Amino acid sequence: MRWTFLTYRTVAGDDEINAWYQSLSEADQAKVRVRLEYLRDQPRDGWLRPYFDALSGKCAGLGEIRFKIDRTQIRLVGFFGPERMQFAIVKVAAEKDNKFVPKDTCKIGQKRKSEIIDDPEKCDDWF
Repeated sequence: MRWTFLTYRTVAGDDEINAWYQSLSEADQAKVRVRLEYLRDQPRDGWLRPYFDALSGKCAGLGEIRFKIDRTQIRLVGFFGPERMQFAIVKVAAEKDNKFVPKDTCKIGQKRKSEIIDDPEKCDDWF
């Protein structure tokens, strides 16, 4: 069985993760696609660095899919769920000096995770 990737959708119906992806060049979209395709076929215990890392502290319960685009460390922040074999991406962030940009990424991620757990219709299938 393969993992499914979901993206968070706002009340207004906006999908910032997909909008971000669509704004990338074809080459950078390919980087994202290759990383997701790799993780999609891994068992959960195969989701490891350098491609994925579980977060802690204010971000506990979230994880990040990791890659570099244009010399910038990009993180797709999300969580496992709401159903089995799903990873819901709730925020795109950069990482600089071991800190997220924007700095409220964990707070936003936790809020969106709670919203999706309460209402799984707040996300769309992505990959």
